[in-house]
Amino acid sequence: MVHFLGSDVHRPNTIYPKIPTILQKIEEIIGKEELEKLTTINPSLVLQNKRIEKKEPNNIELTWKEKLILKLKR
Repeated sequence: MVHFLGSDVHRPNTIYPKIPTILQKIEEIIGKEELEKLTTINPSLVLQNKRIEKKEPNNIELTWKEKLILKLKR
């Protein structure tokens, strides 16, 4: 489960210029509202010592073929 999204960027000449593009791609996947929760709302709530809203995880069932592929990649 993901409750926060952040980076550990310390130097502007590394991945830093790619962050806007990365955030845009993440927004396309999870939506603007969820991205704001992960990058702004949830971190702010933690700093205020407040609870963050969390959803129950989805149970994902893999086929035997998908399980085999994952094992082979290890």
